Amino acid sequence: AADPDDPALVRLTLRAAVAAGDAAAADREGEKLLARRPHDWLARCAQAYAALGRGDTAAAAAHLDALPHPDDPRAD
Repeated sequence: AADPDDPALVRLTLRAAVAAGDAAAADREGEKLLARRPHDWLARCAQAYAALGRGDTAAAAAHLDALPHPDDPRAD
């Protein structure tokens, strides 16, 4: 698990978790990243992925609905 005070490491750990198909780790690291960057696409998608893995389609939809428009300058 990455130190939540190191967003670059959290992002790297999140990417590795998604690539490995580790929904629990993606969920954990996505939460950390969203705490600092609520408009982060990767974190939102990872949270949606983890929610789907738990069978929580409402939470998955909420994360996808929260994605900023790609042209939004806040979108990471």
